[in-house]
Amino acid sequence: MGSKDALRLKRMVLGEDMEPARQTHAATTGRDAFVDAPTARVAYAVCGVRKRSLDFQPSRLGAWMVFAPAAGMLGKLPSADSLEGDLAAAAMNETPEEYLIRAATASTGAMAAVVACVLFLTPQVDAVAIIAAVASGILAFFTTGVALTTRPAAKAAGRAAEINRELPFALRHLATQVKAGVDLTRALSSVANADYGKLSRELKRTVSEMNNGTPADKALANLSDRTASKGLKQAAAQLARALRTGGKLSDILAQTAAEAAFEQRMRMRDYTEQLNLVGVAFMMSGVVAPVVITIIAAVMQLPLLGGGANNALVALAFIAAAAASAGVLTLAKNLEP
Repeated sequence: MGSKDALRLKRMVLGEDMEPARQTHAATTGRDAFVDAPTARVAYAVCGVRKRSLDFQPSRLGAWMVFAPAAGMLGKLPSADSLEGDLAAAAMNETPEEYLIRAATASTGAMAAVVACVLFLTPQVDAVAIIAAVASGILAFFTTGVALTTRPAAKAAGRAAEINRELPFALRHLATQVKAGVDLTRALSSVANADYGKLSRELKRTVSEMNNGTPADKALANLSDRTASKGLKQAAAQLARALRTGGKLSDILAQTAAEAAFEQRMRMRDYTEQLNLVGVAFMMSGVVAPVVITIIAAVMQLPLLGGGANNALVALAFIAAAAASAGVLTLAKNLEP
C-alpha cells in the first residue's frame, strides 16, 4: 500500500466511513481484511471490534490516538512475537491488537505513576532528579509492558500445567471407556463431563465440534492446535493417527496415560531442584538488596561523604529491587508443573 492509499485509508477510518476504507484496502492489497493496515487494526482494537466485523464505534478514537504508538512499541517486544498463539492457548478471547492496546494503557499509567512518585519524593527537583524520574518511568513502562505481554504465555503455561496434572487420570478414564466398547465420541463426552478442570472444558469443545459434523481427526487436530500442553498435544495426535490407521485405541490410550504420568513425575522432580535457585534469588532481591540499599543511603548521610544521598536514586533502587522480587515470584509460579 502506497503512502497516498494509506493516508486515504486513515482518513476514511477517522471519518467513521468503514466500508469505503475496507474497499480501498481490498483494491490496493488484494486482501479483504485489514491485516496489513496498522491504522485500521489499531482502530479495530480500541473499539473492541473483531476484524471480521465492520461495526465501528468512534467514541473511543481518543484512546486510539494516545495509545497507538505505545501499543506499537510493545508489539515489537520479543515477548509479543507469539502473542496470538498464547492468547488462544490461554483461552483469552482477544485479538493481539486488543490486548496490546490494554497493555499499552496500563504501561503508560505505570510510567506516569512512577515518574510522579519519584518527583514527589525528591525534596529538590533538579536535573538529576528529572533524569532519575524519566529513567524510572521508562523502566516502569517496559517492565509493565514485558510483564503484560508475557502474561498470556504464563497463563497458557499455567493452563497447560493444570491439564498435565489431570491428563493421566483422564486418559485412563478414556481408555477404560473405549475398552468397554464405548465409541470415541461418547467416551470423550464422558471424560468431558467428569471433573477434570480445564481439560474437561477443552474436551467439551472437541465433543461439540464432533457433534456438529467435524471429523474426529480434525477436531482432535484443533484441540492440539489450541493447547499449550505437550502431553495433550501428543495424546490428540496419537488418537488422530489411530483413527486414520485403524489402531487399537484402548492400548494407545493406556500407553499414552503411562507416558503422561511419567512425564509429570519428572516435571515435579525438576521443579523441586529449581526451587533451590529460585529461593536464593528471592533472598538476594527481596532481603539482601533492600538492606544494602538502606545501609548505603545511611552511610551517604555522613557529613564526610557530602551529607546526603539523592532520594530519587534511592527510590529508584528500591523500585528496581521490588521489581526483581516480583519477577522472581512470577518465575517461581510459572515454573510450577
